[in-house]
Amino acid sequence: MVNNQEELLLAKIAELEKLHIVHIREIAIEEALEKVRARTMAMQQSNELAQTALQLFQQLQNLGFSFWRTGFYIWKKEEGLVQGWTSNGEMTGILQPILFPWKEDEGHNAIYESSLKGESIWEQYLDGEALKKLF
Repeated sequence: MVNNQEELLLAKIAELEKLHIVHIREIAIEEALEKVRARTMAMQQSNELAQTALQLFQQLQNLGFSFWRTGFYIWKKEEGLVQGWTSNGEMTGILQPILFPWKEDEGHNAIYESSLKGESIWEQYLDGEALKKLF
């Protein structure tokens, strides 16, 4: 039979183990952010955004997130165009940059409108025909 002191000790050990797991996760996130930050700070030209998108993709995958790809957009508002620099959805690849009219695309128009509202996150769920149409 476990006495009261042993129960308290076991509870404290369990609590410390949980805190340790949280701390390890925080360290992993900080390391991932530092790698992306270092890649960003090393950039000299906008065409290096693709490599930065790949670095972001790799770090998020390593942290256990699941994305098709990650990327960055340069909005050319006056021209009504957006230039996209993205990873290709694999741990080692990037896509060629794309330039397209964002006002004609419902999803990209929504992203732009969301950014005007100061929203830092925009999410969209597509499946079936809507997903096929997008790609």
